[in-house]
Amino acid sequence: MVTMMPVRFAFLLFAFLLLASPVQAQDDAVAIAGQRQPTQVRVQPTYEQYDDGRITVSEVSTTVAAFVPVNQQLGLTFHAGFASADSEPGSLSGLTDAQVGATFSQPLGQASVVLGMGLNLPSGARSLTPEAFQTLTIISRTPYGFQVPSLGQGFGAAPSLTFAVPVSDRFVLGAGVAFQYRGSFEPLEDMIDAYDPGDELLLTGGFDVQVSDQMTLSGDVSYTSYGTDKVGDDNVFESSDKVTATAQLRQYRGFQELWVVARYRSRGRSDIVTPQGLVPEMAKTLPNQMSLLARYRFRALAQLDLAIRAEAHFFEAVPQYKIEQVFHAGVLPTLRINPRVSVPGRVLVAFGDLSGIEAGLGLSLSL
Repeated sequence: MVTMMPVRFAFLLFAFLLLASPVQAQDDAVAIAGQRQPTQVRVQPTYEQYDDGRITVSEVSTTVAAFVPVNQQLGLTFHAGFASADSEPGSLSGLTDAQVGATFSQPLGQASVVLGMGLNLPSGARSLTPEAFQTLTIISRTPYGFQVPSLGQGFGAAPSLTFAVPVSDRFVLGAGVAFQYRGSFEPLEDMIDAYDPGDELLLTGGFDVQVSDQMTLSGDVSYTSYGTDKVGDDNVFESSDKVTATAQLRQYRGFQELWVVARYRSRGRSDIVTPQGLVPEMAKTLPNQMSLLARYRFRALAQLDLAIRAEAHFFEAVPQYKIEQVFHAGVLPTLRINPRVSVPGRVLVAFGDLSGIEAGLGLSLSL
């Protein structure tokens, strides 16, 4: 039996059924399988504020990420954070869940296999007040792209398997499969029945080609299938499957790097709960999305690297999203104190259907 009030049930759908990672590639890879890397630790405080013409929302967050290479084959990762957000519905603050992971790479002749396991440890804030939960529904929306879009959820486990084989000395094909178990938890206070998000299955295929000694081109297509979300024993939502296609181009010349990313995400109509049970929604809840990103990095001074970054995000018009076009532009400086310590910064301005700013100054250690 569903035991939440209707308004709380709507909040639940918006926050945890519309949750999606911001469609943007990470600035830097943490590790490369098979290569000996130093232990890396990064602390990144960030301030973000956005206004969509109807509501203003801000967030102050700090994330901590670490990569520890045990040897050339085994690597361990850790990620956690804290966020404090504020909007018209109310304020929200707390820890995120801690995430730990491990990857193990094994050569198989000319090919290689990478086994992975990620765990989501439920250490973050849960059982929120209705006001705090409304704020969470806002910061979790994809167009905002907050550094910390969610706090506490349930226990999760995500095993993965990736296989890569070289077709030639410049062309590599790869395929992967991953499964994500998502455990139940209570996102709202005073819930009688727990919310149990559906599990996920991810299939990926891709390629990487070295166009020249200074240029690489890669692409991949992934398919994600979602299980049915439940509250107690009742089915409440079944997300549509997702298909994502990504292409990346990297070009290096001395201390200069050009990085261009294009990504398209396609979603169908999901099934939503009605008195008759789950039925296809009349209008799509989750929009298709196209994103373009370009970054040019160069050495400005002996100890200072600068990166100029521009992004464009286009969202399909759906009733739940009033934001259709968002653009970002800014600069990402990195000050190298010494070979082991650097200070990464970022200042990005958003405009279009969403206006705002993102600014941060962190600390990166290579041990």
